[in-house]
Amino acid sequence: MNTPPVRAPLDPAPLDPARALDATRASVARDGSIYLPIAGAFVLLPQLATMLLGPQMPASTDAMMKLLTTAPWPLLLSLLVPAFIGLIADLTISRMVIDAADGRATPPRAALLLALRAWPLLLLAFATLFIAVMGVALVATPLGMTAAILLAMPLGLVLMARMLPLIPLLSVEPRAPFDALQRSWALGIGNGWRLFGVALVLRMAALIVSAFGGVVGNGLGTLFGGGLGRFVQLALPAAAVTAMSVVTSVLVAHVYLQLRGRVRV
Repeated sequence: MNTPPVRAPLDPAPLDPARALDATRASVARDGSIYLPIAGAFVLLPQLATMLLGPQMPASTDAMMKLLTTAPWPLLLSLLVPAFIGLIADLTISRMVIDAADGRATPPRAALLLALRAWPLLLLAFATLFIAVMGVALVATPLGMTAAILLAMPLGLVLMARMLPLIPLLSVEPRAPFDALQRSWALGIGNGWRLFGVALVLRMAALIVSAFGGVVGNGLGTLFGGGLGRFVQLALPAAAVTAMSVVTSVLVAHVYLQLRGRVRV
């Protein structure tokens, strides 16, 4: 009787961010014209709709904290709804990048339908992470708010890094939320600091791009004035964030491709 050979786990290999960045440049140069309209539909348009039709964003951090204390739901919804819709673009682009790397040409429409199926699983996975972080913070609440924040913030940063492969993972491997979280954690074993570095650089780049878009938008908005000026003032930062979201989705997909190749399923 023949027995199947036992597969040994692949040896851990260090994540190579430079190689992922090179692959990202190639993917964006080749298929960026396909990715940008997807991001435009699910990242740019929801942001613009929220900024134009939603509540006015507070001008200062103090005003925002006061509004969150007195009437949090309108502000939270204006922040969370576009972010949640934007995840559809992340899933779609990730699926197309990974399938292209695997030698399969997935049309945008097919990738979008697959992304819509994975989207609820991703939302549930993020909700699980949020509940876990809030649970830790609540446990530390009797020690004071400062202690709760000091405990929750490092945990949130660790999870942010180790869950970096979660979106591309769910775009091609639909799993129950907790199973997806376990798989994403396993993918990062041995590369925790590298993932943290990638996540931190991406976050800083997004802030810089958004700030630069805001400065240019404010300048042009003042120049044009009126309704057109306000639209330009809002549209330019949103467009900059949208372009950055495409680069981020493609880069994280290539990070996942590297990690996927060294972990036994």
